[in-house]
Amino acid sequence: MTKIRHLIKYFSFALIPLLLFLGASTISYFYLKKADEKRLENRFDFEIAQAKKLVERRTSHYIQILKGAKGLLTASDKITRQEWKNYFESLEIIKSYPGIQGIGYVEVVRPEKLQVHIQKLRVEGFSDYTVRPGGSRSIYTSIVFLEPFAGRNLRAFGFDMFSEPIRRQAMEQARDTGQPVLSKKVTLVQETGSKVQPGFLLYLPVYQGMILPATVADRRRLLKGYVYCPFRAEDLMVNILKDDFDNFSIQIYDGLRKEKQHLLYSHNADQPTLNTASNHLSKKETNIKMAGRTWTVVFEALPAFVDNRSKLPEIVLLGGSIISLLVFFAFWSVGNLRRSNRIRRTITDNATVALFMMNDKGYCTFMNAAAEAMMGYTLAEVQDKPLHYLIHHHYPDGTPYPMEDCPINRALPTNNLVRAHQDVFIRKDGTFFPVLCAASPIFQNGVPVATVIEIKDLTDEKKAQSELAYQHKITDTIAENATVALFMM
Repeated sequence: MTKIRHLIKYFSFALIPLLLFLGASTISYFYLKKADEKRLENRFDFEIAQAKKLVERRTSHYIQILKGAKGLLTASDKITRQEWKNYFESLEIIKSYPGIQGIGYVEVVRPEKLQVHIQKLRVEGFSDYTVRPGGSRSIYTSIVFLEPFAGRNLRAFGFDMFSEPIRRQAMEQARDTGQPVLSKKVTLVQETGSKVQPGFLLYLPVYQGMILPATVADRRRLLKGYVYCPFRAEDLMVNILKDDFDNFSIQIYDGLRKEKQHLLYSHNADQPTLNTASNHLSKKETNIKMAGRTWTVVFEALPAFVDNRSKLPEIVLLGGSIISLLVFFAFWSVGNLRRSNRIRRTITDNATVALFMMNDKGYCTFMNAAAEAMMGYTLAEVQDKPLHYLIHHHYPDGTPYPMEDCPINRALPTNNLVRAHQDVFIRKDGTFFPVLCAASPIFQNGVPVATVIEIKDLTDEKKAQSELAYQHKITDTIAENATVALFMM
């Protein structure tokens, strides 16, 4: 039972630092893990904010372009097709802001002037021109200028935007407010039927003779037309976002409802997103408000987003675990060493022979209790001079005993063992007594550095031998002088 208690004691001695180091490593791991997750979350938020800023900035550039076109149309009663083309080309819009389909002008035509309007365009060389779709309406808004005037943009020439409810809603809002307005999701008339993309339009009203009439009634009365930009959503967003957001799945919805019919743009929708319970890293939403319209943008992180996650938490945990185990074994070894030393000390202290240890200078560095009792010295008293000059300095006849002649002191430098050497030592009180000695060198890295000396007091044995010799002498005397026969059985 005592042995088990000792084992538990030494195990606890090593277990406590193990638990402390493991605890510190675990706490550090979770702290660094949380810090890394916070870093990823901040980066996630930054990427969302960056994408939002890019879209808003590009839209503001288009609005400024339309304001320039509006100023041109407001300052002049009549703008030729060539002048419109020159304005467009001077801005290098396609080069500077790719993703836009062009810049157009929509002329407002009253019903009574519809035929005059059609005839004027035909005189310009467009013999097949008409306002589409046909039919009678209270007002017509025909696309008369659109640059670049080529390719798919030719399909929009003559289209009456007021004839389509979604476009009309945005145009009326722009007319009444005098501000730029984005339309809801539409399919542009420029679409050819192949690879059709969702689209939207940006409108800015143009009034007769002034930038902005004072009242809504005046704005409706003086409405001259609209400058506008058509956009294919995917072409625009690919150009704005480029390849900077390939680590995300991005969906942009027109309005606040995240439904398929309102989806404007989708990026990496077919990629597996990050499967994590922490929603702050798997999906986030933001709203973009611009030109009277709100878009909802949904970001989802892809596995590649966390590929550069810091390995420091795992390194700290692994390193801390290894260090914890090393500390455990170190303390376990120290405990075992202390236990072994305690056992050796117990054996040494309870040994019946006197034990000394001398260094290479002959000074005593250790003596056990039996040695102190035998010599009458304490360890502190024998450390001031070589041990030989305290216990072995003279012969019994009073002549000096040179240290260099002492076989015990010569055991170390000559690397020889001394066994069963009988000698006479001197106690602290000056008395001589017979001893049996043994001396053994101690080696360190192959070099003798100290000597262990064992001394046994032979006083009692010598006395017993003397008494036995005396008895034998008496017996022999009696036998030699006896007058009768003696027998020993």
